[in-house]
Amino acid sequence: MSHELPAAERELEFFERLTADISSRFNLLSADELPGAIASTLQGVVEALDVDRSTVMELSKAENVVESMHHWARPGIPPLELADLEAVPWFLDRLRHGETVRLADAERDLPPEAIAERAYARSAGQKSLLTIPVSLDGRLVSALSVGTFRHARNWPEPLVERVRLIAQIIGAALQRRRHDLALRESLAEIERLNTRLEAENRYLDEEIKSSHQFNEIIGESALLRLALGRVEQVAPTDSTVMLLGESGTGKELFARAVHELSPRRKHPLVRVNCAALPAGLIESELFGHEKGAFTGAVAQRLGRFEVADGGTIFLDEVVELPIDLQGRLLRVLQEGEFERVGSSRTTRVDVRVIAATNRDLEAAVRDGSFRGLLSVPAFAARQPEEARQSQQGHKPSKRFPTVLVQLHQRPPTYIGDDFGSKNLRAGF
Repeated sequence: MSHELPAAERELEFFERLTADISSRFNLLSADELPGAIASTLQGVVEALDVDRSTVMELSKAENVVESMHHWARPGIPPLELADLEAVPWFLDRLRHGETVRLADAERDLPPEAIAERAYARSAGQKSLLTIPVSLDGRLVSALSVGTFRHARNWPEPLVERVRLIAQIIGAALQRRRHDLALRESLAEIERLNTRLEAENRYLDEEIKSSHQFNEIIGESALLRLALGRVEQVAPTDSTVMLLGESGTGKELFARAVHELSPRRKHPLVRVNCAALPAGLIESELFGHEKGAFTGAVAQRLGRFEVADGGTIFLDEVVELPIDLQGRLLRVLQEGEFERVGSSRTTRVDVRVIAATNRDLEAAVRDGSFRGLLSVPAFAARQPEEARQSQQGHKPSKRFPTVLVQLHQRPPTYIGDDFGSKNLRAGF
């Protein structure tokens, strides 16, 4: 005994130095630095106790389930994995109840009901085990476990108390890390929401400057009333809408009417003039970009599709989009997803698309300048000037769309100045 006492004292003295060291170091570590510091501490514990494996188990906040592990083991000793814990129910039950597990000889000290644990000890060759759970603020946070495979050893109470102190320091550091990561996630979410709010405000300011009310649609012609009826019919659906008409015929006004009468009216209507966007910035404007994605991208920016999430986007002069970008637009229409410029992360949105053009759409498809984005369910509209109906006795004060045709998946039927009963029947 006189020979063993100095060794035990040296062991306790080393643990006191180790405890003081990690206590001062862990208070200065960031959340990102802590896993590496825990690994080096576990190595020190293994060497100080002359054991073979040391593991920290981090438990979830909700159900006391082990959700992650930190470990260090001597060469040739397998680390304790999450799958191993699923095979030892008696051990897990002790851990969840906050009980210390102290086994000087696993074969001898395990109770009869610990059948799976005894089988694991035999198959893995584990001789001894000490596991100390840590509770903070009434909640189980973590556990420190050490074990031997080469030889058995005792766990005297003074040593257990020093191991418990190290376990508590690590547990407190893990608790701080969890709080720090939660705070970081909350701040990131706040930043994301602020970025979106700023983007929405910027676009809404633009919309306010050019806003029109649905009640500003003025006219008495039967064709105008028919057009408004078609707006009311298509607005509650989620169909893609294509508005066709010459410049100045009020395509944007009717796009607003469709949005205001739709279930999305409480969300933004974001307008994009595709013909006015610089060629090099169209993709960034529609889909957004990450910081540093290109020269001048000094901050992350949401694209128009993200700003319109939950609402409607109005793509005016959509045929003017470059042909390669039309492919990405088709993906958004069909899948509701895209990537920001400079990012590989897929962003999902729920956006209704209203598009418009003053071009001959069929000719654009034939000559290859337009990819036929309305192969998805769509609602088409052709918009001649109400002035052209003046021979019917109406006094046009503005230029308005007059006829909307073809709901859902049938090929759009376009109606021009020779509108008649036959065309009307073809439309709906």
